[in-house]
Amino acid sequence: MLCPHCGAKIEEKFIFCPSCGEKLPPLSLTSSNDFIDGSKSNTVVKKKAMPLWFIILAIFSVIALIGVTAGILFTESLVDVIDNQLQALREDNVDKAYYAYTAKEFQQSTSLDEFRDFVTAYPVFNHNQSAHFTQRSIKNNIGTLKGNITTIDHLKVPIEYKLLKEDSKWKILSIRLLKPELLKPAAVSGNTEQLIDLVKKQLTEIKQNKLEDVYKNYSSKEFSEATSENAFQSFIKKYPILNQYDTFSISKTSLKNSIGIVSAVLNKNNENAYIKYYLVQENNAWKIWSMRILSSTEEEKEEKADQETVSKDLEKETKISNVKLGNQVDLSGTIQGPTLTFKAEAGDVYVNVEIIGGVKGETIQMNFQHVDSHTSIPARASIAENGNSMIVSVFSPPAGGWPKGTYQLITTSSSGLNKTIDFTIE
Repeated sequence: MLCPHCGAKIEEKFIFCPSCGEKLPPLSLTSSNDFIDGSKSNTVVKKKAMPLWFIILAIFSVIALIGVTAGILFTESLVDVIDNQLQALREDNVDKAYYAYTAKEFQQSTSLDEFRDFVTAYPVFNHNQSAHFTQRSIKNNIGTLKGNITTIDHLKVPIEYKLLKEDSKWKILSIRLLKPELLKPAAVSGNTEQLIDLVKKQLTEIKQNKLEDVYKNYSSKEFSEATSENAFQSFIKKYPILNQYDTFSISKTSLKNSIGIVSAVLNKNNENAYIKYYLVQENNAWKIWSMRILSSTEEEKEEKADQETVSKDLEKETKISNVKLGNQVDLSGTIQGPTLTFKAEAGDVYVNVEIIGGVKGETIQMNFQHVDSHTSIPARASIAENGNSMIVSVFSPPAGGWPKGTYQLITTSSSGLNKTIDFTIE
C-alpha cells in the first residue's frame, strides 16, 4: 500500500506514514490502485438525466402559478369594491354602502329601505371583520367572487358577490348568502299594534319633555351604543316640531325580516314632519333601533321609489272597498266596534282601509279634516303586497283633545280613486 501523501510504500497496519508522518485514510477509502506514482486519479461521475414527465409537470406548475397570480391581481379591483362597502357597513353608513358601491340594476330591483332591512336582518354585514375570496372569475363582463365574511365573533359566513362594470367602475350587482340558515333571523313575537303603541308613547313623552325617560325606556342597545343621551337630546332640540307638534298620525307599519318599520307624520300649523322608525326586539320587547327625520324632498323620493315598483297592473284599478273608524283595535290592528261618533276626550282615532286588487307600492293618501276650522292631519301609506289587504292608521289628538264638530276622512289612491267618510266628534 502506498502513502497518499508522499507515495512511500507502507504496511497496512500503520495509521501514520513512517516517512512523512501524515495520518493515513481508512482502508476502505484507500487501495493500491487509487494512487499511481503519487498522483490522484481523476474520476468523472455522470449525472442521470431528469425524467421527461417531471420536466413537463414542472412547466405546467409554473404556468398554473403564473395564471393564479395574474387572476388574483386582475380581480383585486373587484375585492376592493366589496371591502369598501363592508367598511361603510361597519361604520353604519348604509346610504354610502348602497349608493356608492351597488349597480344601477341592483338599485332598480332593491330600494334603499329594502337594502337597509337586509343588512339589519343579517348582522354579519354590520359586524363584519374581514372578507376572503377563494373563487374569483370574470365572464361576459360579470365578476363573481365566492368566499367567506368573518364576523367580529369569528363566525365564517359563506357568501357570493356578482359585480359588473358601470362607467369603467366595478359595482355590486347581487349579494347572496350561500348558507343563510347559519344566520337565520330570530323569530319575533309581536304585532302591528305593539309597534304603533311604542311610537305613540315615545312621541307623547318627547312632547312632555321626558327626554331622559324616552332615551332609557325606548332605545335599543345598538341605538344607545351609537347615540349618547346628550346626542339624542341635541337631536330633539334640532327639530323643535318633535316636542311642539299639535297632532300626529301613524300610517305605515310593517314587519319584515324581524325588523319593525313605522312611518309617522307630525303636524303643526299645517306644516308636516315625516319620521321613519326601525324597531328591533330585545328581551321580547320592541325597542327603537333607528329614528330618521325625512325632509319633504326625501319623503317625495321614497314615495317615488314606491311608485316605481308599481307594475302596469295599476291599469286594473285598485278599489277602496271600505273605510272603518274606531277607538279600539285588536292585536292585528283591526278595529273593534266601528263608529262614526266620537267623544272629544276619546283619544286616538284608528282607521282601517280595506283594499281590493291592490298593487304593491301604490300610495294611499289620507286626510283627517276638521270641516269647521279647515284644518287637517295628513297620513300616507303604501300597499305592501299585491291583492287584497288592509291598511291600519292612527290619528292622535292635540293636547286639549279633539275640537268638537263635523269631520271628514278623505282616502285617495295614487290612481285617483277616493272615498270620503263623514263623522262627528262631540
